[in-house]
Amino acid sequence: MKGEQNEKCGAFGPEARARQNRWAFINKGCHVAPSLGSFLTFHLLAVPEIPVPSTAFLDASDRQAILSGVEAIRAELERRLGEGRIIVGEHGDSGNEHESSSACVSDAHIHIMCLPSHVAAQTIHAKYLAAGGLPSKVGNDHEFSRWRGSSYQMLSVKSGKYMFWPHRSAFCRQFIRLAAAEAVGTPEIFNWRTHPFPERISPHARALKLIVKEMGLSEEAA
Repeated sequence: MKGEQNEKCGAFGPEARARQNRWAFINKGCHVAPSLGSFLTFHLLAVPEIPVPSTAFLDASDRQAILSGVEAIRAELERRLGEGRIIVGEHGDSGNEHESSSACVSDAHIHIMCLPSHVAAQTIHAKYLAAGGLPSKVGNDHEFSRWRGSSYQMLSVKSGKYMFWPHRSAFCRQFIRLAAAEAVGTPEIFNWRTHPFPERISPHARALKLIVKEMGLSEEAA
């Protein structure tokens, strides 16, 4: 059994998004919003149109839609902030409530995190290597489908290149947040449940929608 109950599937679904003003529409298969618990300049969540347990459960076209949206946002943030400062990751859920996972929301969501200038993406990569050893797979978007029904960790520090590890106990809940918080020097505030920083949502949402508008994408709230 998972030690801590997950948020139920639907937390990032269409009805939930409609009740919130933080979501930006990137394409019909990718919606992006600031994350609760952001201790960084930007910490965004990208979700598909329809809730599934992880990106691995999406069919090829829907998977391509969300990943193309993620990569478009990553490219724009790197253009503004500099290469090597954006990491992308997912705590992939198996969809089986009896199987251990580091996901704490049972809806697919991909983290897009902007690291401060003194922290390199390779620092986060090193923390994944320390927890799980060498990745079992490194590939492009097609690699996700191999992990359907399994709990996994995905990290990407370079556009279009995704590293995968099977879930293990060393990958704690919210591992990507902990890795980033440790690298920044504030490990005590990694947990979004205890440190949600709700006051940061509105300004981050306004900044995100301005970026999306300047990219020539839709700025409508999803």
